[in-house]
Amino acid sequence: MEIKIEKNIPIPKYTRRRSKYYITAKEMKVGDSVHLLERKNANTLYSYILKTGGKSISRKLEDGTFRVWKVA
Repeated sequence: MEIKIEKNIPIPKYTRRRSKYYITAKEMKVGDSVHLLERKNANTLYSYILKTGGKSISRKLEDGTFRVWKVA
């Protein structure tokens, strides 16, 4: 295989795929909550709310599922 040097090839713009939890955290308003089935998903959303400048609280519900609130 021969290596060919090419000139003036533009670099494609970097696009970062965002997690559905990141998008949800960005869209949430204070007082909104999300019901999740697994602790790891609740922890992920909780973290993204904090990373996007909010404050959050999560609780395990009686049925073993989780809910995450955006509180500030």
